[in-house]
Amino acid sequence: MKVTEIELQLRRVWNDVLTTHGPLDSHDWYVVEISKVLQVFGHTSVSHNAVVSFLEKPMGRERADKVIIPVVDLPQNDSLA
Repeated sequence: MKVTEIELQLRRVWNDVLTTHGPLDSHDWYVVEISKVLQVFGHTSVSHNAVVSFLEKPMGRERADKVIIPVVDLPQNDSLA
């Protein structure tokens, strides 16, 4: 499934929730976290990138340099070994 399709589905479901339950408190934890997910998928869709998850740092500097970790990006001097 393409990121653009996932983003469209996420937005459609979120809009359905808002339509059904009305406006939610913008400070609510779920609203904040869902907004972050929508922002990531929206940016990724527009920039033609991909969304991946991983449990360990990528092995090797060349591979690690291709990975962008929003908010928690690796410091330049971080060792991957």
